[in-house]
Amino acid sequence: MSKTHDIELRKGVTEELEWDPSVDARTIGVAIENGIVALTGHVSNYAAKTSAEQIVKRVHGVAAVANDIEVKLPTSAERDDVDIAASAVNALEWNVAVPKNKIKAVVTKGWVTLDGEVDWHYQKTRRRGCRPLPFGSSRSFEQREGGYQRRSCRGREGKDRSRPKTER
Repeated sequence: MSKTHDIELRKGVTEELEWDPSVDARTIGVAIENGIVALTGHVSNYAAKTSAEQIVKRVHGVAAVANDIEVKLPTSAERDDVDIAASAVNALEWNVAVPKNKIKAVVTKGWVTLDGEVDWHYQKTRRRGCRPLPFGSSRSFEQREGGYQRRSCRGREGKDRSRPKTER
């Protein structure tokens, strides 16, 4: 791809980001080389980060996207790991499908990891899939074999990628 093509592509990507109201294009940097778009900057929530990626993907000529946008929560919304852990414990207690005291939450730098064993398959599948964390965290988790694992919510709509290959 030529330098001229990259310049035109950068213009198209920038215009698309500015046109879409789900992101603030002023806080997102765009660099392009050989059709590969690198996004930098910061946004106030994870939804804006994934929206920016989706917006760029729909521009004709984009070969790949490197999404290096950082999520910076407003200081009024930031929560420490203890507060997030307390919210995770409350969410588990309120979920009637999860047996009491069988799942433990560990929070490290805003990441929640759930670990434990359940007696029935429906209890395992009930918590499967991408779930948003309590307000004030920019990350999410999903269940995998042997416990919950960290994961971003970028899976295809309606697809549950957490099942082992033998169950597909």
